[in-house]
Amino acid sequence: MAIATRAAVTSPAIAGSEAADRVGSGCARARRWGSVAPGRAARAALVLTGCAAWCAGGGTAAAQATDATADVARSGSSAGRAGGPVRLELGGFVGAFLPDQAHEFYDPRVAMQQPLQSAGPEIGLRLGLFPIRFAGVEAELDLMPQQTSSGGRVLLYGARAHLVLELPTRVTPFVLGGFGTMGVRSQDDELATDRDAVGHLGLGLKVRVDSRLSLRLEGRLLRAPRAGTDGGTNHHAVLLGVALAFGSRGPARPALVRARPRPAPIARIAAPPPAPAPVPAPEEHRCPVEAGVAAGPGCPDPDRDRDGVADAIDVCPDRAGSPADQGCPDPQQVVLTASRIEVREPIGFTTNRAILRPRSLPVLDDVAALLRVHPELARIRITGHTDDRGGADHNQMLSRQRAEAVRQYLIARGVAGERLDAVGHGESRPIAPNRRAAGRALNRRVDLEIVGAAPAPASSAGKTP
Repeated sequence: MAIATRAAVTSPAIAGSEAADRVGSGCARARRWGSVAPGRAARAALVLTGCAAWCAGGGTAAAQATDATADVARSGSSAGRAGGPVRLELGGFVGAFLPDQAHEFYDPRVAMQQPLQSAGPEIGLRLGLFPIRFAGVEAELDLMPQQTSSGGRVLLYGARAHLVLELPTRVTPFVLGGFGTMGVRSQDDELATDRDAVGHLGLGLKVRVDSRLSLRLEGRLLRAPRAGTDGGTNHHAVLLGVALAFGSRGPARPALVRARPRPAPIARIAAPPPAPAPVPAPEEHRCPVEAGVAAGPGCPDPDRDRDGVADAIDVCPDRAGSPADQGCPDPQQVVLTASRIEVREPIGFTTNRAILRPRSLPVLDDVAALLRVHPELARIRITGHTDDRGGADHNQMLSRQRAEAVRQYLIARGVAGERLDAVGHGESRPIAPNRRAAGRALNRRVDLEIVGAAPAPASSAGKTP
């Protein structure tokens, strides 16, 4: 699409017959896409729109139709990203089941009620679906081997489903409630075979180990029928589990955007190379003795303190220093490049808070000093980043608060507030894997980007009187 647009702009005088042949070939291929399989009809229609516009109104109309086609694809992609995260969890658990002695896990037609041991093991599997970050549904199957008071072996089993509400942080509290069934299987002279409806409530904590793995501890109360009465009785359970999460933070892009084949180029006409920068005439040279840059008055880059480091990258432009220290007489903790201000020591904060650590204050003092002597750096974007521990919403807010803390410190050190912008990207832009502590430490950072710079003052070093 971009090629067609470029061709229309740079070569309006293409011969009519050659352009018609190329357009006809492209349109024929687009029609074949629509006829080969119904699933490709939508993609062919987008290309045919551009072809028809070209044939009817020339290159400019085709470029407009192509832009409209791109807008359709972009709108579909944006709509796909607007949905919420979907998470599937598969896990298992072990624990202890504590039955009430007045249980009704027996068949009164063939067996007598017998108390069970006060506690027994429980093991099970769990499947969960979380369509939104703070709520989901889970289903469970479990087994609970038990013994009766007479020493007989019985097997309790359960199947249940429940709704889970949770607060998505690295340590996640949650509550749950639902219904299911519990049954018993044993010899007829023990408890026989029986099954009852059971409701349950739960309360617990999840701990995220990484982006997929989490541990879980919870307590349960199970309300079941009571033996010999119409009332109910309470059983309890304590469970320790592990869960593995699948899915993504957002739905995949629509198939149209991923699978649509790129149409053949309509015309491949290279844009003319840019004209070379004009070399100043001899009478325009301000520095006829010294070598300089052609795109200017012919003078070298300004260097006010004459230390061999150009003012544009000199942290101390008014004090002569060493190139190894960015033009300063003493060691510096900041490095000035064309696009950013780099710090040699990371800017640190108190864990999970936006409070600067004392060791980071000298680094920010050097940044403030640099900005004070470089007024041509008109706008600096301060961007905060976090690792992936904790919820995405929490990390987004924390990164924004940390960037703002740096901005306020620089303002307090004499930098004009209108030169500084603070934004937060949360965990969305890692520079290292979050699987290990070293990678997470690199991702917890604050970057200083130069987004607006006025021209530096011209040098007068080589002017002749």
